[in-house]
Amino acid sequence: MNPIFNNKVFIYNLQKLKLTKTFIYPPLLLIKNNKMSFKYEMPVKLHIGNGEFNKIGKYIKQDFNVKNILLVTEKVLMEKLELKERLLKQLKDCNLTIFEYVEPNPHSKIIEKGKRLAQKNKIELIIAIGGGSAMDTGKAIAMLMTNAGTINDYIHKRRIIGRESIPLIAIPTTSGTGSEVTIASVITDEETGIKMGIRSEYMYPNIAIIDPELTLTMPKHITAHTGYDVLAQAVESCLSNSNKNPISKMFALKAITMVFDNLKTAVDQPENIDARTNMALASLYAGLAFTQTGTVGPHSFSCPLTTFHNINHGYACILPLPAFLNIYAEKCGKEVKNEILEMANVVDCKTVEEFGNKMKKLIKDTGEKTRLSELGITQDDKARIIKNTMDVLTGRDPIEITEEVVGMVFDETF
Repeated sequence: MNPIFNNKVFIYNLQKLKLTKTFIYPPLLLIKNNKMSFKYEMPVKLHIGNGEFNKIGKYIKQDFNVKNILLVTEKVLMEKLELKERLLKQLKDCNLTIFEYVEPNPHSKIIEKGKRLAQKNKIELIIAIGGGSAMDTGKAIAMLMTNAGTINDYIHKRRIIGRESIPLIAIPTTSGTGSEVTIASVITDEETGIKMGIRSEYMYPNIAIIDPELTLTMPKHITAHTGYDVLAQAVESCLSNSNKNPISKMFALKAITMVFDNLKTAVDQPENIDARTNMALASLYAGLAFTQTGTVGPHSFSCPLTTFHNINHGYACILPLPAFLNIYAEKCGKEVKNEILEMANVVDCKTVEEFGNKMKKLIKDTGEKTRLSELGITQDDKARIIKNTMDVLTGRDPIEITEEVVGMVFDETF
């Protein structure tokens, strides 16, 4: 499946994915003056379609002259998807080393363990297969193979990444993080429990393989939670004050519509390949949007929910999203409110409140609760959630995020 670009339409022909539709995406942002200036960079080569994973040997031979390959994944995926057997069949001329110790919200110790294994086996290329944690782990190890120091040097000391990583192929098995096309790796500090992001243009994967068939075994709750992450990424991308542009906005708005159109079906009918394919594309589009702009307040608020209350990342992002939208609309000017209304309009909502309520309905329809108090969080947790949200603010919100603002989000979501 090849994307076709021109100045009027953006077309994806999905016939190779066994779908009957051809989606036509008109430009969704009208330029009102000639002062526009922006950068859009996305150097990842995309291979998209059912069964594309079975061509990985071909793609490696085409693009890389390597012998020693490291597979980065989770043990459960190794067994469920028979990864070792399938890769060995395709990589007969290569030495395959396996690192199957990926954990949700990977800690720096896991990254260092992977780096030591990669160095010992003189790894030249990494294949990262799984959700965002696997791909972020693979990115971090690939970066450390060419840049000196430990992962903590880049997390805490903000050491500059000065050299391109060794080649990386990212293969998502969830439809949520978009990590296969982003420049970021999110690592958890094992001492504080705080999630920290490392961002560099040298951390883009070289190739992303989007194979919707790999998502068919995703459990219902993970399907829902990763879908929530797609929605949060797309919405936040449209509100970021950093490099928001017509291309990122086009992808974000399409991702929003596709989540509302497909997530419930993907949860209710796990083997529905059309819904799985559309969610895989929605995740990709959100990644192509927010890798340019970054995320804003809801992602910051999610960190203490994940760290201290074990709420899955995507679920933790969508819970405060309606409250943030209400506050942005109230405290920002007309321009920001119109941005929110434009997102609302693409899913047939006329007000900011209606848009937020539609998100809450989606959460309920996919089997989850919408209140912090329903998840074991109490008023006693409020101060710590505020403090830790403030610690990880990105500075990209359309308003200044203060402790008062975070407290308002907590109260509205509680």
